[in-house]
Amino acid sequence: MNKNVLILLGILLLISFSISVFYKTKKLDDTKIYFFSQKGCHHCIEAKKFLENNYKDLNIEILELDELKNMNLFFKCVEKFDLDKKTLGTPLICIGNNYILGWSKNKEEDFKKFLEQFKNE
Repeated sequence: MNKNVLILLGILLLISFSISVFYKTKKLDDTKIYFFSQKGCHHCIEAKKFLENNYKDLNIEILELDELKNMNLFFKCVEKFDLDKKTLGTPLICIGNNYILGWSKNKEEDFKKFLEQFKNE
């Protein structure tokens, strides 16, 4: 093999390794509540206010989607619940075996119900 081919192969292997390390994330933990949010999302702000006012002691992992490292975990939630990728949005709250997509007053009741189920799982 010629020297340039070996150098190119080495660079490609290094890039491939770097990408796999960068995108490797922890597994989805069913004992955690995940809150996926985007900056500037009005519904995300409302949901966060509701949670802060009513559940500030609850351990919720808030993950901003403008950070690439959180996208992989977001898509693991999407896959877990077989969500339609055409209608995805934020907030997305993954709570045990349930999820909430979007936010409105009726979602507050869903959260309360899902939280009770989550505590009993």
